[in-house]
Amino acid sequence: MRRKICTTLFVFAFILGFSQNKEIRLPLTFHNNLGVSAKSRSSFPRSEAVAENDAVAKTCVTLKNIQMGEIEIYPVASFDGWNNSYRNTVKFIIGTDKDEKKQLMIDTNNNRNFGDETFFAADTADIARKNPIEKSSKTIVEYDWLINGKKTKQQLAIHITYIKEIDHYFYTFAHHATTELKSKKLEIIPSRDIEYLNFNVYDLSNKQSDGIKPNRYLVDNETAYLVKGIDINKNELVLIKEAKKLNDIRSVQVGFRPPAFSSPDIINKQMVSLDDYKGKYVYIDILASWCAPCIVELPKLKAIYDTVDKSKIEFISIIQKDKPEVIARIIEKSGLNWRIIEANDENHIFSYYRINILPTTLLINPEGEIIKYQMHSTELKRFIDNGYELQIEQNIFEQ
Repeated sequence: MRRKICTTLFVFAFILGFSQNKEIRLPLTFHNNLGVSAKSRSSFPRSEAVAENDAVAKTCVTLKNIQMGEIEIYPVASFDGWNNSYRNTVKFIIGTDKDEKKQLMIDTNNNRNFGDETFFAADTADIARKNPIEKSSKTIVEYDWLINGKKTKQQLAIHITYIKEIDHYFYTFAHHATTELKSKKLEIIPSRDIEYLNFNVYDLSNKQSDGIKPNRYLVDNETAYLVKGIDINKNELVLIKEAKKLNDIRSVQVGFRPPAFSSPDIINKQMVSLDDYKGKYVYIDILASWCAPCIVELPKLKAIYDTVDKSKIEFISIIQKDKPEVIARIIEKSGLNWRIIEANDENHIFSYYRINILPTTLLINPEGEIIKYQMHSTELKRFIDNGYELQIEQNIFEQ
């Protein structure tokens, strides 16, 4: 009798757990063109110097200081049936001509030979210019993909931009996917590769919506769905339907409340909790001692903090665990004079906040909801000077 009761309880618990965490799979349609939500550009990968007597260099005798690299269209073994005969990358060379002008050449037919290629005239832009991706110069490259069980030659358009200030090329693949979730039409934009290991999901019914990354929530009619990933073999977007109410979900994304924490301030040892700042804006800066961009931002943030009305906004820095003397040196050098706590094995902040990029910054409104993800010091100052109102800002670089 006891065994029967236990078995019944186990089955009931299993059914209840399944109903709370239901997996949803949405069929995807892929498109070989730019999606309307395409905004970011990926950096050209690192290139290596080519010797003057190299066969590649001989095909580009008009160039000097030649370097070669390759863009990954998709990682190896992305799908069942992949083998080494599949062309999954495209090579490029960069050099300077006799006038010291930067030149780019791409192996568009993917035959590992630049002798049949011509120089590519990339659209030139500067960091401040918000030039649309669809208007940037593009080229068509060949690659291989598995279709109906057979290796098939495919073509892919790549939009390329050259940024003068940092002397670097950026690219965007003209590839995206679409699907539908009940009342929403969704567009999925890949980052870096068309295996969609990294991607953003956009709600086409809301033009102002931010892209939803994997391990973030998509909301439809008061129901939240965790974006799990894309099954490239089945061409499906995989979601997890969340049983919790929206107000009970914690996530590091716009429209949600961030995970709570309570941890001592490194400077004065007083406990710091987000609950202490209700009624104020809170700017959270998550950093690490080894992160150069993080450290560069600190003096800029201090200049802002020293002039703000503390009754309206407060700053909190969260720094990855390190040697006490290292953190102390950063605090002293930057003159940091707001709350700073250490993310460690006791508070698990990096895990709860799912930190995978540094710096990570959040702006929280007086009601405790995140209203901006990734806000650098220049935009923060503009927000404060504008009477605590957000302005739409497009970043041409991938976050």
